[in-house]
Amino acid sequence: MNIKEIEIKNLRCLINKKIEFYKNTNIIYGENGSGKTSILEGIHILCYSKSFRPSKKNNIITKKQNSMLIKGVFTTDIKKQIKIKHTRVALEKKITLNNKKIKKTSELIGSIPCVVLSPEDIDVVSGPNNNKIKYIDKILSTCSAKYLKNLIEFKNTLKQRNRLLKTTHTKTELDVWCEKMATPAINIWKERLVFFKEYQNKVQEEYNNINIKGKVEIVYKTQTKPTKQSFIKKSNKNLTKDIKLKQTTLGPHKDVIEMFWDNKDMRNDASQGEKKLFLIALKKTEAMYFYKKTNKKPVVLL
Repeated sequence: MNIKEIEIKNLRCLINKKIEFYKNTNIIYGENGSGKTSILEGIHILCYSKSFRPSKKNNIITKKQNSMLIKGVFTTDIKKQIKIKHTRVALEKKITLNNKKIKKTSELIGSIPCVVLSPEDIDVVSGPNNNKIKYIDKILSTCSAKYLKNLIEFKNTLKQRNRLLKTTHTKTELDVWCEKMATPAINIWKERLVFFKEYQNKVQEEYNNINIKGKVEIVYKTQTKPTKQSFIKKSNKNLTKDIKLKQTTLGPHKDVIEMFWDNKDMRNDASQGEKKLFLIALKKTEAMYFYKKTNKKPVVLL
């Protein structure tokens, strides 16, 4: 997958910018604050409809402007063109894929696999567990439309159940939402379990390729077995805690992911250099995984 050209209007400091890219590797250079990262951000928005930067930096439209435009043309290995257009006017967002308007962002995900290695990504290794969950969700959603569908269904159901927990409710009402959560939750768990078995081995291979000794271990923990019976049983057990906390404490959003290198906890015990090395291995594995699962070479943004 190659970027042929991109046009950006009113993205941060980029007022009106059009760039044509060469096939394969491109280097963008310029002074600090000239918009280099914003160009990469624009590419990522075309691929996933959102920035890779933290949410607090997501006010991306140029100051004193109320609209933004990003257009891009990508080419596949078989010289097929993919055209994406992303526009925002105030809070309204519109996306077209090959000149056809798409109704949901999920229709875009997977069209252009994209891997980002940015300073903020170190939080995948050293940040809270939620960052690891988001990282895995992005990979699996890019490669599997089924996973993305289950993830959207689970999150929507979770939102409804949490809203109910914050208001007057009965156990029967909570049980209804628990039943609705069970199927997508179980499907997510099953895909994650298969993923982690393969992914850990691939990360280990990347360590071996760069001649780094030691055993890589990615530990994935769920609260219960991926069956409906186990889910309902555990959910009933957690009910008192859910009501007290006013939030759902069972589901894929509460899974735990731990990363180790030679029994060293990467989050708490590793040096900054070790964390960066682990992150690079993760990102390289991510790119290779995308290629294997989608048969598309991903766009890699460094």
